[in-house]
This record gives sequence, structure tokens and C-alpha cells, in this order.
Amino acid sequence: MKDLGNLNYFLGVHVVRTLRGLHLSQQKYIVDLLLKFHMHTCKPVRTPIASHTCIALEDGTLLSVPIEYRNMVGALQYLTMTLHDIAYEVNIVPQFMHAPRTTHLHYVKRIFRYLQGTPTHGLFLRWAGFPDTRRSMTVYAVFLGSNLISWRAKKQPTISKSSTEAEYRAIAYIVAETTWIHHLLSEYGIYLHVCRNPAFHDRFKHIEVDFHYVRDKVSQGDLLVKYVPTRLQVADIFTKGLSFSQFSFLHDNLSVTTSRPY
Repeated sequence: MKDLGNLNYFLGVHVVRTLRGLHLSQQKYIVDLLLKFHMHTCKPVRTPIASHTCIALEDGTLLSVPIEYRNMVGALQYLTMTLHDIAYEVNIVPQFMHAPRTTHLHYVKRIFRYLQGTPTHGLFLRWAGFPDTRRSMTVYAVFLGSNLISWRAKKQPTISKSSTEAEYRAIAYIVAETTWIHHLLSEYGIYLHVCRNPAFHDRFKHIEVDFHYVRDKVSQGDLLVKYVPTRLQVADIFTKGLSFSQFSFLHDNLSVTTSRPY
């Protein structure tokens, strides 16, 4: 084994080491994408999607050549590794790959316009429901201290009968995720107080499973559920279009920063 020195570039991710931590960005990849799809001269926008935007399946007219849309959407997937502020939008646009329309292409291009204004943004690691399917979203953000280490924005596999059912399903996902992280960290000698007998589920069959799973964790003292006001819901950036002020506030709380010196 050979020591190659400090990490600078790996799989398209630029790594900058500072006194406070590591900054991970994909600036070169973004610049290359903008050039490839002729978006390098576009006018930047401050958010990747407009506030209160609702994208429907049959908005606009069918694209005569859908390959451009599919290529653009496919290229965006890799960016969510360091730019989780576009996770919601990148989760939405692939749902129209089979029959993309002019409106869908407009939304994809808006994501590129957002990237045009934020090419140096990346993840900083410090030391230490839809109109066509009516399915709810499971979204969460997991922090270890001030570092965002896991996040998810995905449509739930089944339709929930109520918001309570959708919320219990989402909570069950995050409890399973944090349980898995606990065991992963214990492999490195970092021990946290989580459950003793975890169950790893990527999906649950019905609400009763979610309810009892979460209730058991609460009764055991392994899980503390607190009310969080809407303004402070960090995961909202994964679920909908926001005003610039709210988007900027949540964006900052997710440790997405520029590559400026610290």
C-alpha cells in the first residue's frame, strides 16, 4: 500500500482541505455539463424550482426528440452526492422520462440555470405529495454533530390514507436509517445509544408495522420525537419549491457552501 498524500480529487469530486474541515464540490463536472448541453451562457436563478410549483404528468406538449431531456436528467443524478439542495428537483424530473414534455424540459433547464450561479457550491464536512400519483414523500436529513451524513427524498411506495400514516412511515424509515448508522459507526469504535435489536426495512407492508416499530423505540428511550415548527423543517428543501429567503435559510443549515477559504 502506498501513501498518495492528501486527497484532492476523486471520482469527479474536488476535495479542499481547510483548518475547519473538508469541502467537497463538483465544479468541473458542473461546468462540463453546462457546456455539453449549451447552458453555459444561460441566466442564473436563485432557486432550482419556483415556490409552490406543481409539476404534472401531462403539462405541455410532447417533445419530438426526448433524448436531450433524458440525457440532461441522467447527468444530474451524480450531482446529488454533494449538492443535496437539488435532491427534490432531481427526484421529480426522472418521473417523466418515458414521455417528457416541453414543460418538463423547462424545469430541467431551470435546475441547470441554478447550477450556473452556484458552480462552486458543495458539501462542507466539519471536523469533530404528487398531482398524478398522490403519494407522499419520505424525506429526512441525518446529522452527526453539524455534519450532514445521510439524506433521502423519495416517493413512498404506497398511497397513505392520511397524513398521520405518511408521517409514521417516514419516521420508521429514519429510525431504521439511524439504527444502521449506529451499527456502522460501532464498527469504527464510535458507540451511540440506539436500539439493541434493530430491524432494517427499506419498505414496510402496512401502517401497523411502522406504528409499533416507532412506538417501541420511543418506549425504550431510544427515540425522542419533538415538534419542529415549519420554518425550521430542514427537510422541507427536499419536498417542495420554496421562496428564496426560506430556501437560502435551509440551504445554509445543510452545510452547502462555496469553496471560498475558511
